[in-house]
Amino acid sequence: MTKTKIRTLLCALGIASVFLFMRCGGCGEPINGELVDSGGTDDGSTDGPNMSCANVAQTCATGADCCSGICDPGTLTCAMSCGVFGQSCTNNSTCCSGVCDSAKSTCTQPKSCAPTGSSCTVGTDCCGLACIGGLCGAACVSDGQACTSNGACCSGTCTSNFCASLNPGGCKTGGNSCSVNSDCCSGLCSAGKTCSTASSFCSQTNDVCSKPTDCCSQNCVIASGKTLGTCQANATSGSGGCTVAGTLCSGCGSCCSALCLSYAGGPTSVCQVASGCHVTGDLCTKTSDCCGAPGTGLPGAGRVYCNIPAGAKVGTCHKPTGCNPEGNVCHYTGPIMACGNSRNDCCGAPGSAGSGVCKLDTEGIPRCYGLTSCVMAGGFCANSADCCNNAACVPDASGALKCGASSCSPTGGACTVAGDCCVAGNTCVVAAGSVQGVCTAPTPPPPVDGGATDGGATSDMGLCALYGQGCSVGGTPCCNGVPCSQAGGLGTSCRAGDTGCSCYSPIP
Repeated sequence: MTKTKIRTLLCALGIASVFLFMRCGGCGEPINGELVDSGGTDDGSTDGPNMSCANVAQTCATGADCCSGICDPGTLTCAMSCGVFGQSCTNNSTCCSGVCDSAKSTCTQPKSCAPTGSSCTVGTDCCGLACIGGLCGAACVSDGQACTSNGACCSGTCTSNFCASLNPGGCKTGGNSCSVNSDCCSGLCSAGKTCSTASSFCSQTNDVCSKPTDCCSQNCVIASGKTLGTCQANATSGSGGCTVAGTLCSGCGSCCSALCLSYAGGPTSVCQVASGCHVTGDLCTKTSDCCGAPGTGLPGAGRVYCNIPAGAKVGTCHKPTGCNPEGNVCHYTGPIMACGNSRNDCCGAPGSAGSGVCKLDTEGIPRCYGLTSCVMAGGFCANSADCCNNAACVPDASGALKCGASSCSPTGGACTVAGDCCVAGNTCVVAAGSVQGVCTAPTPPPPVDGGATDGGATSDMGLCALYGQGCSVGGTPCCNGVPCSQAGGLGTSCRAGDTGCSCYSPIP
């Protein structure tokens, strides 16, 4: 087995560049597991979770005892293959996030930014959120403090020698001084007592931005004559009121995708993108990105559209008319707990008298399935549960979702999320709102806190699979404590020797 250098950097670099949906580290081992039909048996029965392997920090004798595949010989407890947020580190390669803060020697969350002294245009270009005379400063000046230039202020505005606020009376924008997490629009007050913008791969509502692609909503509102503004909700209606990918969450119920995961193993959790078609309320760039788009022949086709505000490039998938279309999030009533507070009126196959069912997909998300038979390679699909032979549902050259010829995509192949990629650790590089991505090998992480990269990014980070990617007990473990689960979406723990396992959990 050949290991590859890995890193898990998640950031929003813009629709013109990339939008990475990061889970945690990875490895260079091809996955031999399959993406399979998702959901329980028709009669709702299940054998129940198999607890044959121990989770992180539980007692073990050998690596085979642990779900992660690693037993710490010193403590005889199951361990991660890489350091989680806040754990001590020596270089980037020892952290699940791929970023070791050299100043604090602890694993931190990734955020794409330029170090002190780099050229810049606006403060958001810089790790310190200060751009003075075209160069990044170490730290911006907080609201209400003395200033000599606009670029020195976290808000980008120096008025009467004091920094003005971008969000008067509200939460504090990135770079401002803070005492607790709740002070910050980002929900993260760093150990240095400043509001960090690295709580997610995109900026939260009311936090600082300089362009639409900085924001989870893809909507940055900037006052006339200013260089910085704040992120505001996407200016669409009829999308259900759920929160889009990248938005902070405390449980899956608020997320459009019904999937809320820890960001880079840190203290914050963010809504994720569901595989395949984009569900009601999540971002889209065109109608074919959405579950229920016309022209596919799938159950519920033609019941939705991508609602894009005037002058914008990204909108949200509008609520469907009538029944809930193929692939959309639905209300699950199966044998286990699973998130999803949406409708349970899934569309049936065109021309059939029956309705569809709500089943769990390969990431444990409850989604509508109304087909009477699986889809062969080359046919339209909503997600992998639609495809015959355990094939992946990935975009073709035009961006239409079709069943592929295999269960996953190689490096350079088409994808919608990282779980579509065969090589553990590969991310799916895709523009915000689009389903048309490419499986991409990780690259070295950026400098942190103004320091140079420590060279660790060229080292192997260990065997660690992203959410939805293949895993095995005693082989490739999952990152950040995500269980290695058997196929089927029910979250049954994998055992030593099991194949076809992947990193997911359906429990909210």
